[in-house]
Amino acid sequence: MAAYSKPFVRTQSLKIDGVEVTATAAELNAMDGITSNVSELNALDGATATAAEISSLDFGSKSTMATDFHGDLIDGTTHLIKGEGSGTGNAVVIAAGEGGNVSITSSSAHASISADGSGISGANLNWRADSGGLVAECLLQIDDITDAMIFFGFTDVAASTVEAPIFLVAADIDSDATNACGILYDTDGTTEEWCHGGVKADADTVPAFSGTAPVNGTDVTLRVEVSALGGVRGFIDGVAIGVEVADAVTVTTPLVPILFVTNRGSAARVVLADYLYVQANRR
Repeated sequence: MAAYSKPFVRTQSLKIDGVEVTATAAELNAMDGITSNVSELNALDGATATAAEISSLDFGSKSTMATDFHGDLIDGTTHLIKGEGSGTGNAVVIAAGEGGNVSITSSSAHASISADGSGISGANLNWRADSGGLVAECLLQIDDITDAMIFFGFTDVAASTVEAPIFLVAADIDSDATNACGILYDTDGTTEEWCHGGVKADADTVPAFSGTAPVNGTDVTLRVEVSALGGVRGFIDGVAIGVEVADAVTVTTPLVPILFVTNRGSAARVVLADYLYVQANRR
């Protein structure tokens, strides 16, 4: 397709509930395939555009993967892959619901992580911290926070290998992964709150806690930002967990985004994820 020689600008009116509304040139330019500017993004939501909003639409310099789970396949032939433990009732399926979502169910028996856990990840190790601008975001809810563990972030093994990238043992982070970082909630820990941290070349960081925990059946937005130096910072509904945890992952290690869930008792835990979004600078 030939490149645009100039932005596509026109005015188009339409009626909403019987009232004619005229789109401005800036509003239409936002859909013209040209890198969006602040004015164009302001036109989309009526609020001043943030740096994150501008970056999210800059596909020329950003590598982006996103899904709203609108009937996407999860079979390894697409950009997503699932992992289901060998326990009782493990499942990862596209679930019915407005906007689409994926349902991740742990085992209903309590054995090992490889038996109890279930997850969804990218299918390929396409992401590295040293690319710069590495970020992952999802919207999720869990049915019951009792005896449960959730990890969202990046790890060095796709979900088809069922393991917990990082988890808590008392007050400390432990790990199945060699390199992983992100946001964690784990009732096996002494502090049952969201925290962030990672593991760099088998060296686990100290967890930094948020002071908050998930709420049963309530949506929460998790965002993980990884610096080009391998530091990690998590955000809960837009609020930073704390300062960046440095040296959380090896910057040259290829990673996948992952959402992993397991039970910590003899009852299944179900997480519904509404979307998954990943982005990094093009190298």
